[in-house]
Amino acid sequence: MTRLPQLLFGRGVFAPVHHILEELPFERVGERQTGLPHSIFEELWHLDYWQRYFLVQARGERPEDPGESGDWPELAEPGSTDEWGELLERIRLGLDEAAGLAADAEAMDRTLSRGTTVRAVVESIVAHNSYHLARVVALRQIQGLWPPHGIE
Repeated sequence: MTRLPQLLFGRGVFAPVHHILEELPFERVGERQTGLPHSIFEELWHLDYWQRYFLVQARGERPEDPGESGDWPELAEPGSTDEWGELLERIRLGLDEAAGLAADAEAMDRTLSRGTTVRAVVESIVAHNSYHLARVVALRQIQGLWPPHGIE
């Protein structure tokens, strides 16, 4: 059995994703720290963009090319609390979909176009998400928002 479903959610080795995403004050997610290129919102928007891109690939469909800078949001902060909530929900739903694929041995071995496999795509999600979630933790530390209440 693969550990990919657990790695997607940060169980075991990484901080759990739900802890990374909890207790993020809407008023602070758009803050850019001096000398750093992105806000928490931007990091998560970018993560979501690529997670959805990879999931389209895993379904055997052809994802749209992001074009120039299309994989980062135009603004450092969400336009509304609804937009922020929708982003977090898309991330969670995408993780659930990726975990479902990762738990299906037959699906994981399926070859996609360009010779890649569903397994390779799910591994890309794990690697990419881990990188950006670590950046979110670092931003939270800088902002004094880590760890969330009750987490050590």
